[in-house]
Amino acid sequence: MPRRAIHTVLAVATSAALTQIVSYTWPNPALGFDWPQWSGVVDGMATSVSPAAKAAGWGYLAGPVTLDDGDPKADESYGYLAPAAPPQMP
Repeated sequence: MPRRAIHTVLAVATSAALTQIVSYTWPNPALGFDWPQWSGVVDGMATSVSPAAKAAGWGYLAGPVTLDDGDPKADESYGYLAPAAPPQMP
C-alpha cells in the first residue's frame, strides 16, 4: 500500500475512533454486516453513515469521508456497500 494511502487510512481510523480495520475481505455476517448490495471502484467516493446505521451503534462515525483518488486515470480502490446485520440474540 502506498505511504499516502496508509496515512489516509490511519487518519480516518483515528478520527472515527475505529478499533479495527479489516482489509482483503468483504462484508459478511461474521463481521457484523449483511451481504454486500453493491461492489465496485470507490475512488473519490464521498461516504457517510445512514441515520439507521447511526441508531444501530455506528453513530461514532461522524461526518462524511471522501475516499482517495490518487490517479483519476486509474482504478485504485475497490469496495463494498453493505447494511449492518440484524442484531443477534445471545
